[in-house]
Order: sequence, then C-alpha cells, then structure tokens
Amino acid sequence: SGFDAAAPRVRGLILNVAAYERTSRGDYAQALHYLATAKRAYVGEIHGLNHTLCFEGAIELHQGNVGDARLRFEATLHKIIDAGYRLTDASGVAAAHLVESLYELNDLQAVELLLEDYLPTIRDACAADHVIVAFRVAARTHALRGRTQLAQQTLSEMLDLGDAWGIPRIASAARHEKLRLA
Repeated sequence: SGFDAAAPRVRGLILNVAAYERTSRGDYAQALHYLATAKRAYVGEIHGLNHTLCFEGAIELHQGNVGDARLRFEATLHKIIDAGYRLTDASGVAAAHLVESLYELNDLQAVELLLEDYLPTIRDACAADHVIVAFRVAARTHALRGRTQLAQQTLSEMLDLGDAWGIPRIASAARHEKLRLA
C-alpha cells in the first residue's frame, strides 16, 4: 500500500495525526496503538519522536496520571536537550507539556523556572495549543503568586499573538482566561 511505501518519517507523522484524532475522541487504546507504531517509524529521528512521546504523556495527563505524565515529559525534554536541540520547536513542545503537568502538581517554582527558559521558544516556534497552554499556565502562576498585573500582561501578550497571527482560538483562550482572572 502507499502507506507502507512512504518514508518512515511520513508514516510516523500520519500515525501521530491518527493518534491525535483518536485521543480527541477519548479512544486512548487505539491512540496508544498508533503511537507505539509511530515510535518504530521514528527510530533515530528526534523531532517526530518528540511529538509521539508527548502525545503519550498527554494521554497520561488526560487520564489523571499527572505524575507519570510529568516523568514522560521530563524524559522527553532531556532526550531532546541531550541530542543538541535545547531551544527548538521540539524542546518547546516538550516544555509546554511539562509546564502543564508541573502546574497540575502545584510545583510553581519549577513552572516559573521552566517558563523563564522556554516561554520565548514556545511563543516563537510552537503550535497554537502549546502557546495557549504555556501562556495560560504562566498567567495562572503569576496570579497565584500575587502578581496580578503580570498575569494580565501575559494574557494581553497572548491575545495580541492570536490577533497578529490570525488564530482566533489563541485570542479567545486569552479572553477566557482574562475573565477567569477577573
């Protein structure tokens, strides 16, 4: 078939997309099957594998296994850094997921340290979902620390990014978070 003849990176990408679709429907078993197959396709290819590993961690997070998700995201981020891609889209994706799990575990100090390093990379190199998560967690962390003005500024930056990039869901997420903060 055409799928089997495709380059491994293309097969991995298709499997990641299929896993994302299955995850959005709550079919985690099938998503994990696709991800296991994608990992075999991505042997030796860090960037695609990064997404596969982060999808697995996201499933853990969706199922309430926050500690396991955190461990997966940390391992993925370290693997990317060890491969020489410290501040890239690959590390930004892993960092965005890790920030979310750290926030859920109430490790605000770790959240702040990670965002200090990675928020610019996430903003400049990652997809809308990662931007939304990172900016939302940054704003919530500022608010929890009593820095309401910084929380508002973070959300205003997120709103401006959504408007400038023409991605309404980023702007909408910022507006929703501003209402939550109010």
